[in-house]
Amino acid sequence: MGPIRGLKRKKKSAEKEVDQNVLVGTAALVSQPQPLDWWDGFSRRISGPLSESKDSKKFESVFKISRKTFDYICSLVKEDMTARQSSFAFSNGKHLSLNDMVAVALRRLSSGESLSNIGDSFGLNQSTVSQITWRFVEAMEERALHHLQWPTTEAETENLKSKFEKNPWPP
Repeated sequence: MGPIRGLKRKKKSAEKEVDQNVLVGTAALVSQPQPLDWWDGFSRRISGPLSESKDSKKFESVFKISRKTFDYICSLVKEDMTARQSSFAFSNGKHLSLNDMVAVALRRLSSGESLSNIGDSFGLNQSTVSQITWRFVEAMEERALHHLQWPTTEAETENLKSKFEKNPWPP
């Protein structure tokens, strides 16, 4: 059976339509005003317009750390997280910033939620969430190992065990 007549023309016209749609979508993204504060824009993306508070309590409730600590973590992992060219992007096509990637990884690690739940809440594919989290963990392991302290005596180990038993996680 031979090729279907006109198939190449249909493919080319479909490709042109897709290219035009991409150009229009990209122009719309570029023309949108960018928020001055990273947290403000990020919280709007994940929570909608109801979350317009720049309140540090809201930030801390989401990430379980202060903004100062978040900024410090970003500075620690910046080199490793941005060293390799990545194509991580939100479902709207906007590329993830360093802050976005750190936020996704911290949310995944602090909440214990599934990859798909985290992906849905951030507008990301679950494989993207997984890759970002692994890249973040590797960067923290490389750059922040000096912040980890393990118990050196049996008494310290028992003390830590009892604290975890009193306050089980996840809550």
